[in-house]
Amino acid sequence: MSEGKYEEVVDDEDKNLHVVHIHRFLSPSEEKEWYERILEKVPWYRVKYKSRRIENLCTTPCWTNFYGGYSHLKPYSPIPEFLEPLIMKVRAHSGGAEYNSILIRLYYDGNDNIAWHTDGRTFLGDTPTIGSLSLGHRAKFEMRRMHNVWPCTKGDNGIDTATPARTFTVKGGDLLIMRGDTQKHWHHRVPQEKYRRPRVNINFRNILPDREDTQRGQHSYYKYMKFGDERDPVPTMYKDLSRKSGSILSMWGPAGATSSAMVARGKRGNAALAVSTMARGATSSKNQKKKAKITSYFTK
Repeated sequence: MSEGKYEEVVDDEDKNLHVVHIHRFLSPSEEKEWYERILEKVPWYRVKYKSRRIENLCTTPCWTNFYGGYSHLKPYSPIPEFLEPLIMKVRAHSGGAEYNSILIRLYYDGNDNIAWHTDGRTFLGDTPTIGSLSLGHRAKFEMRRMHNVWPCTKGDNGIDTATPARTFTVKGGDLLIMRGDTQKHWHHRVPQEKYRRPRVNINFRNILPDREDTQRGQHSYYKYMKFGDERDPVPTMYKDLSRKSGSILSMWGPAGATSSAMVARGKRGNAALAVSTMARGATSSKNQKKKAKITSYFTK
């Protein structure tokens, strides 16, 4: 297979699955630049909120931030100017789709994840185009077909067990686009993966104006991805996360390298060191899990 960019297209009308996976959408140098700039400039939130759907206190299982929407609606944080060229580049490869808001997730290690959910919302339109750009370490992006994407919390789980699940391996620099009626029929998730190193995902969406639920929709994005139930949450910068962890993960911050360079480093003999250090941190990770209950992250 060539080292250049290539596309994997899935257009299954019978199963309502429409996905374009652009491998190496960003060159290695472009990916490295964007990865480092985002980790340097973006503050991260671990959002806490009480879910009306499951009536429980929830903490998002990864680090997040949200920008964009409409300035006359509150809350609102403008998209940082340094990200505009990246948004334009993704838009140019999204079949004419517009994007006015972005969700950025940081999966700091293999424990961070996002549970099964649909990105479909009425204020995004009937057939929204969702762009998903990966930076840093590779990850599994899993999809499963649903006969009800908003299943009951008890009883029917809504899963179409007759249709096989799909798994895409998204690497640093890959762009995955979901379009058409995919969100009406499919859930997706990023599961936990042992020894996964830091990964950033940028999710591109377009909130439609003048819908009955536009205000509610924008407010919900900021609540569940930035502020939670706290009045004035304190964000955390990546450098502080690395410093607090005191682990080998700090090697892959802005001063370090991205996915392709990580692999090269591992080939030079540091892979064994990484495994050893991760193993020593396993006990600490288990203790952290006991302190904070991680629950499913999506609300209707």
